[in-house]
Amino acid sequence: MEHRQSMKQVLDDLKDKGYTHSFFKKNNFIYCKNPDLNFHTHELQIEEVYRGPETDSSLNGSVIYKVESVALGIKGHLLNHF
Repeated sequence: MEHRQSMKQVLDDLKDKGYTHSFFKKNNFIYCKNPDLNFHTHELQIEEVYRGPETDSSLNGSVIYKVESVALGIKGHLLNHF
């Protein structure tokens, strides 16, 4: 990325590009609520990583992973808070 975007801008941009699903870590899996699916980490491809800017206090230290299940064509994001 050429310039640092806020985390909200990154999420909005991903949604505009078809990355509409939300993934999160649940037990030993990466879970997608809709559709209701659990993935092993090797089943998802990380396409890009976005780190929050220092000034983005609401999500300071957060990382957004742009992910896709190539086998199922499900694209979305995984948000990690630190």
